[in-house]
Amino acid sequence: MSASASSKWSLEIPSSEILNLIQHFLIENGLKESSAVLQKETLTGCRGLFTHAHTLLLKSCKEGNWGTVLETLSIVTLNHTKHHQVFSQILAEVHEMAILELAQEQEMELAFMTLKMCREILQEAHSTDENEQESLYDSLERKLHALNALRGVQATAQQFANNNGTKPVLPPNYYGKYTKQEKRLYIAKKLGNVIPIIPSSRLEALLQQAIKWQVHTGELPQVKHQYDDEEEDVEPKTKKQKKKQFDLVLGTVTVDTATEQVIASKNKTLLEAIPLDPYSLVKFGKKTQVTSCLFYTDANVNQTSLVTGTSDGFIEVWDANSKYTKLRMDLAYQQKDEIMCHDVNDDQENAAPPSILAMAVNHESTLLATGDQFGNIYIWNLNTGTCLVEFEKVHSGAINCLDFYRDGTRILSASQDCSIKEFGLRTKRLLKDFRGHTSFVNSCHYILPSSKSKQDSVQVISASADSTVRIWCGKTAELTLTLNPMAATNGPSAIVNAASIEFRDDGDQTGRNIHTLLPLHTPANTMIVVPRGPIAYLVTMSGLILRKFENESVLTNDSSNEKESAGMKESAARGEFVCATVSSSNKWLYLITDQGVCIIYDVATGKVEQTISDFGVESTGGKSGIELNGIVHHPLKGIISAYSSSKVLKKGLLTIWK
Repeated sequence: MSASASSKWSLEIPSSEILNLIQHFLIENGLKESSAVLQKETLTGCRGLFTHAHTLLLKSCKEGNWGTVLETLSIVTLNHTKHHQVFSQILAEVHEMAILELAQEQEMELAFMTLKMCREILQEAHSTDENEQESLYDSLERKLHALNALRGVQATAQQFANNNGTKPVLPPNYYGKYTKQEKRLYIAKKLGNVIPIIPSSRLEALLQQAIKWQVHTGELPQVKHQYDDEEEDVEPKTKKQKKKQFDLVLGTVTVDTATEQVIASKNKTLLEAIPLDPYSLVKFGKKTQVTSCLFYTDANVNQTSLVTGTSDGFIEVWDANSKYTKLRMDLAYQQKDEIMCHDVNDDQENAAPPSILAMAVNHESTLLATGDQFGNIYIWNLNTGTCLVEFEKVHSGAINCLDFYRDGTRILSASQDCSIKEFGLRTKRLLKDFRGHTSFVNSCHYILPSSKSKQDSVQVISASADSTVRIWCGKTAELTLTLNPMAATNGPSAIVNAASIEFRDDGDQTGRNIHTLLPLHTPANTMIVVPRGPIAYLVTMSGLILRKFENESVLTNDSSNEKESAGMKESAARGEFVCATVSSSNKWLYLITDQGVCIIYDVATGKVEQTISDFGVESTGGKSGIELNGIVHHPLKGIISAYSSSKVLKKGLLTIWK
């Protein structure tokens, strides 16, 4: 991934840094041979030294223990840092100092041999002597010859003077402008500035953070309860053990029996809990029905608010602290009773206000997009309540679905006029028109690539009442694939010829209205397709059906010999899925039938986890026989909201479940 204006959350990590982390891990754990092999094969060493090695290096420099210094520096690689040139120079100076001190100790033969072996390193560095342009190799060779000649002269003079106690004399500027000890301290200081100290256990810390982030986003739903269970009656020791039982290599979890019983009995983890009871009831005015809603997390107040759109054109933001029963009064415009709303157009003075049928928030939860029954789209600033952009009558039919692009500069809309359109918020104009559906388009979403290298592979998926799911190229608006899971009778593939599909409302499974499309992050590149019928489908973006979620009671009735009778057809019709949502971790799938029964499926296995028979009755204020129109899931907790837009309800209701 790459950091860019279009995706501020992305990050590019060079493969060399991964090798550095592995090297640090090997060195820290004493695996010197493995580290040496890795460095030999990849030419990648450590980016610095651990604290103890760093201290030892400086001490060895000050004491003139150059063998230890060179051995320590042999594992350091700073090729990809801004200190590369400085490090190369100081490394050459270390070799120079070692050779000079060898020669001073009268190891002249060893000094010349070392000089020859280090020729390449020393020739690339410049001499540290002032007013000299020669390489460090030439300067060092000259000093060694001068020392050798001076010692020959001194030895001859001592022989004639018969004075063996004379202290050996060094040539002028033998250590440059420094004394020997000053030069040692100088090199130690430079090495201390250039070579960084490596933080301990860096690789383990990054892996732990990555796992916690995947747990937070739901990519590792099977270990969520290991991190999120904070029940008071669970002993601290038990919680610590639970967190250590995730197998990083195999991606599995092992939990002791006692812990499993505690988790199963409570079932109250933050992200995986299944809401079983009504939490609160949001009431609206007479002849006002809820027509859309969503949750969004406001970073300014650190809470997840609820936004509702109603049949009278109003858009209201509800406070989580009041169980969503009161408006947020910290928003100045709502405190002044200046509620966001879609007004009646000037040419429709006697018309009723437009119903808000679709809503979406951008990635930062600062913008709200709303679409109404007249084909209008408004973009709002959620903090101020002001309308930033208006797209009036951009569709000839009602807006059924909206979706923001990742950077918030584009908006995707699906309509009852059979089209999908993309609009630019900066240019305030139509960018693309996706044409091909032959009936109402109920759902549309962007499917974004995982890295910047695949920016051109942005896709758009849509679902329609023409019984097809279509996948489009987000760049050219060309149709790339047409799917119909209901027509897949001879295999796992849902790919069909769109021209051969005809919508029929005679009970045929291949001609059903697909009302909901739920893209998933787990499993990757998959989506849940929900037609009006007794079966929903888990499908890949390439058209393979991975799993079916079946209302078994309806299918059992449907297989009887009396299937053709009118009474049995009516019985089979009851139990069709009419709306759906999925938990933020993609663990649970909630499917609501036309009889108001909520069936919760495990996405990973397809098995029914829970059934709430009175879900519809509780969600409509105790009334039976009223079909629910929408259900949405909280982005962080096990909370859902459900509503019906039926005009049978004298007052609009929205029920929160927890």
